[in-house]
Amino acid sequence: MKHRFPSNIIQSILLLFLGLAFSAPLLLFEKELLLLFSGGAYRLILYSFFGVSAFLVGLIINRRKDISLSFSTNLKVNRDLGLIVLTIISYQLLTAPTINFLSIHFSPNHLTIAGHGITYLTGAVLVGPIVEELIFRGVILNGMLDNYKSSRKALLLSALIFGLSHVKIIQAIPAFFWGLVFGYFFYRTKSILLCIALHIIANASGLASNIMYEDNQTVTLANAYGEHSWVVYLISITVFILSSYYLLGKQQGLQKYMQLYYKSQQALT
Repeated sequence: MKHRFPSNIIQSILLLFLGLAFSAPLLLFEKELLLLFSGGAYRLILYSFFGVSAFLVGLIINRRKDISLSFSTNLKVNRDLGLIVLTIISYQLLTAPTINFLSIHFSPNHLTIAGHGITYLTGAVLVGPIVEELIFRGVILNGMLDNYKSSRKALLLSALIFGLSHVKIIQAIPAFFWGLVFGYFFYRTKSILLCIALHIIANASGLASNIMYEDNQTVTLANAYGEHSWVVYLISITVFILSSYYLLGKQQGLQKYMQLYYKSQQALT
């Protein structure tokens, strides 16, 4: 039986290195490109080229094996999706200040949103989610689900690779968590567009929590959102509890939402 590439953790790492290898020419002409683009734009182009290269390598290898990547672009918009979005945003507003606080005090090169340009924000909120979902869910998790009998093993390994790809421990741990979340949605729906949309929302709401940070040395968890911090925390935790209860509780909104993708998922298999 043929398996999609990559089918294991070694092949997944190889795919990422191949993406880096095809991006190497951009590194060779770094000085020339920096004369044409800003540093942020250059890094965005480099990252995009890496992502597209890795995705195309996976696509070509699978095509040669007469195997499709097998994911859909369906996006079911209803009340349950709205609750999923609210859950993600409220979770980020509650937890992102801690990540920002740790980054400020333990990462010497950390910049607040005010220190980043529009290019960085475009990369973090739009380009990054598209590239990462295509590679880590569309190709890597797709192949692992095809190979491993245990979907949990595939989800854990793909999330681990996703986390480690963020390098810094402060970023790697949250990335591992989100890798599990986005991986679960992909496993249940096969919708790459849904994963991209949720990834964009998670990144955007996480960055939004950093808007109030103006002085790296005076930021605390208590003033993460200025004088209204505790109001934001109270609203966020209330929304998170209520939306989570609906999605995961007796009404099983999350399960009902996943079932909307059942027919399209069956068509792919």
